Amino acid sequence: GCTPHFYQINGKYYIFLIHSDPKVWRRIEACFVAEDLEGEFVGGDVFNDDNGYCNQGIAQGGIVDTPKGDWYAILFQDYGAVGRLPILLPVTWQDDFPVFGEEEKTPQQFFITYNRPEYVYSPLVGSDDFKTLAKTPYRLKPQWQFNHEPDLSGFLLDPKRGCVELTTTRLAQSVTTTPNVLTQRMRYPKCAATVTIDGTKMKDGDCAGLAAFQSAYGFIGLSKEEGQYYLVMETRELDDSSLQAMPKEATNGKSTRILWESGKVTLKVAADFHEMTDLTRFYYQNEGTFLQLGEAHPVAFKMDHFSGCRFGLFIYNRKTIGGTASFQSFDYQV
Repeated sequence: GCTPHFYQINGKYYIFLIHSDPKVWRRIEACFVAEDLEGEFVGGDVFNDDNGYCNQGIAQGGIVDTPKGDWYAILFQDYGAVGRLPILLPVTWQDDFPVFGEEEKTPQQFFITYNRPEYVYSPLVGSDDFKTLAKTPYRLKPQWQFNHEPDLSGFLLDPKRGCVELTTTRLAQSVTTTPNVLTQRMRYPKCAATVTIDGTKMKDGDCAGLAAFQSAYGFIGLSKEEGQYYLVMETRELDDSSLQAMPKEATNGKSTRILWESGKVTLKVAADFHEMTDLTRFYYQNEGTFLQLGEAHPVAFKMDHFSGCRFGLFIYNRKTIGGTASFQSFDYQV
């Protein structure tokens, strides 16, 4: 189950946990309090609200206080394939028991006191021309995350040329098993991204592209076979839309491929998460116009990746290693 949060506040013991309406799944936040650890814990529900969104309850988190004595709850809400979004709620106290939100509902806005009013908050996602060396472990802007611990022998950030180069360092069967997938979180309700790929240093068997990255992934990429370039749209199809992990052996999917007469291409992935629409679409640019390749692909939040759908830059090869793709001009659109 989900880990409860346990506190000692002003000499009393509080435990916060979640449960659901027995008739239909919906997260509900509950709190129980006792005078001592061996005493009876009493309490009940403190928050049962979905803020008008698809019966997805806001719950599962803890409470924090500020130096000035203000209290807040940090919870989350499931938003389908885009993942879990953090929710901040004001907390007040009545007879030593917490009261969440305003009149037991999610306030659409409320004011907080900044301890550092001069601090500038950076966006969590954004475009990148790859011409800046940031003060991060891999010198990338902090919006980027690798899908796992990277193999730096296959990664190069070149600010002079304004590109990231990814090179295959081991064989991989798909985008989910290749090293160095470079990702950014997608945004609700809709978002899109474009990137330009130079595949002139790719080897036969390479496929490099832009993915809607999760277990039931979809991607559009530039591939090379027997010296010929192709554009390919490939998916791994959902088994269902539940939270349960997909079977590791599942390989069902769809693939669409067309000839491409160049080693360079600009690709686009667009996602629609509005009220759990959860569809992604894949495009390539031809003479200034973006054309869709393949069908719309459904995505879902699953426990095997346990993160929301993300944009992913990647290269993989099932046959040989050493091929390189260059990624330039990543443009994030909301």
